[in-house]
Amino acid sequence: MAPTTKEKKFRRVTTGCLCCRKRKIKCDETKPHCQNCIKSGYLCEWSFKRESVQSMDNYKPIKTKKSGNIKFISHCHVYRAERDMNKNKNKNKNKKESEQSIDTGQPTVIETTGSSKQITVQENDVKNDLILKKYMQHINSRHFQSIQGIFSSSFKMSSIETHCLDAFINGFLVAVSPQLTHEKLQFSNIVIPTGINNYAQRRLFYAAGASFLSWQNREFRQSSELEYHSSMSAFHDIINSDETIGGKEDLVLVSFVIMTLRERYQCQNEIRNGLFLYASLKIIYYWIGIKERNLRKNKGPLVVDNEDGDEISSSQAALEDYYNQFILRDELNDIFDNLSHHTKTIRFRNISKVPDYTTSKIAIKDDIFSDFGDTAISVSAFERTIIESFLYNYCVGLLNFDPNLVPYVTSPFRVFEDLVPYLKTPIFDCPVKWMNNPIMGASLFAFELVAKANWLRYKYPLDSHNHEVAHTLQRHAQYYTSPFLPSETKFKLAKIIQCKLEESCHVGIMAAKASYILLTKLLNPELSSDFPDVQEELVTFFKSLHKVSLHSQAGGICLWQTLIAGLAVTDPEQREYLIYRVKTFGEIKKSEALVRVVHFLEFQWDNSMKGHAWDIMLQPKGFQGIFV
Repeated sequence: MAPTTKEKKFRRVTTGCLCCRKRKIKCDETKPHCQNCIKSGYLCEWSFKRESVQSMDNYKPIKTKKSGNIKFISHCHVYRAERDMNKNKNKNKNKKESEQSIDTGQPTVIETTGSSKQITVQENDVKNDLILKKYMQHINSRHFQSIQGIFSSSFKMSSIETHCLDAFINGFLVAVSPQLTHEKLQFSNIVIPTGINNYAQRRLFYAAGASFLSWQNREFRQSSELEYHSSMSAFHDIINSDETIGGKEDLVLVSFVIMTLRERYQCQNEIRNGLFLYASLKIIYYWIGIKERNLRKNKGPLVVDNEDGDEISSSQAALEDYYNQFILRDELNDIFDNLSHHTKTIRFRNISKVPDYTTSKIAIKDDIFSDFGDTAISVSAFERTIIESFLYNYCVGLLNFDPNLVPYVTSPFRVFEDLVPYLKTPIFDCPVKWMNNPIMGASLFAFELVAKANWLRYKYPLDSHNHEVAHTLQRHAQYYTSPFLPSETKFKLAKIIQCKLEESCHVGIMAAKASYILLTKLLNPELSSDFPDVQEELVTFFKSLHKVSLHSQAGGICLWQTLIAGLAVTDPEQREYLIYRVKTFGEIKKSEALVRVVHFLEFQWDNSMKGHAWDIMLQPKGFQGIFV
């Protein structure tokens, strides 16, 4: 009799994703998406409870579309966002229509006062904006969850701190992230790991989260301010805890950038906002000095990135005093002294005034713009994101720097020349190069116009040299050409991605046209905004504004443009539409700054002669109390 073989028994897999279990294949259990589902194009879903055999029989895997699926935003994200949106629709079906357009993304029709026209919110645009927002929230939560185990046992949070931290991660960080970019360039990927375990940084997270919540509940403003002062005191101690600041510069720089962004939610003190930017620039120049010193010593690049952007080698050279650390510490202490005294007059003991690079070095024809040529420096995702975030805030923040601070600030003509090499080299292989610029995207070049136009306001009335500089900038602004989406990408990318990339281009056009308007006023002080050339540029401005969707993330970097262009608008319907757009952008940022801009524009329109609201541009403190 032949020996019997024991029949091999197969056990049902109960630990994989639902899709693999249903398809009866081994799951690698990679979360949030296993490799089987990614390769086969299925929606990877997980259950945290034991599923019965009957319930698994009823489960049907969901096949996602393959076209347009790129590595930084997948159809899995799109499906989840749509599913969540439909759930919210059912839960909130009895809410007011206007509330639905904000909270659930459902289409609505809004009739503007005094106009027979109706502004219809297209369903696809609203859905796309919501999908991108939910995608960013998903990315932020994943960054947080990836390090949650590291800190969960090291400190405890109160219920209000937990609420503020959630608002910071899923609200504030989403609101200040304007571009569709690679996941590793998202602001949350830079901010959360850098400071979640640091007491001072964590208190700042609470402060920023409370500021975001204050949009709907003003009582959070006081909580935010208390957390801010607690954080500031702790950072002052950090700077002075050792003889040098070496090794702390990343933490402090990230904190100053967050402080600048938070100030737009509180809108309490433009001097404080200017000092945050000024301190950030001091640290960036220190960091550049260290980097250039290492490069000159031929130790190789500090960071070499592979195609996925991972750091695979790094110079281990110690931070030496190429840029004196003791000087930097004294300068930061000067800045903290001014921040803590709440004075209206800036006084520095350890900081000297800087020469005006605009006047002393610039050659009108050749050097009006920074070098976008071959010079480029390899950087990490952290360096790219934090420098560009600072640079955007510096560009628009120059609009209302305190005049007493301006003599100490490095001119944008010099700043762009120094920083652009760190923003040029693509870090990741994305469909378009400007996706490697996570804050300004395709509009980086246009915001250089913004910064330099803002700077020339402080030189008014213009001397012959600055008049020629302004005229050259005006000509570049008038004939500004935006990057465009390559034709081949239209066959490879999903429609939602194409729309968001094109919006980035339109933001740049708006920035250039608003720069033209400001420069025109500086060059022609007596001119009325009825001037045909100005009105012609406004036509182009509004064409681009119409192509930026109502709740677009990119609306977060359109406030300067709408403010400057708005001062030149004379047509009542255009004014009405502009106010409407600022308010809808406000639903993305949820910032007091947008409310200030609305009130400012309405006041100037009501209290100025026709065509002369833009005269305010010539006043040194004309934009006092405005945060853009």
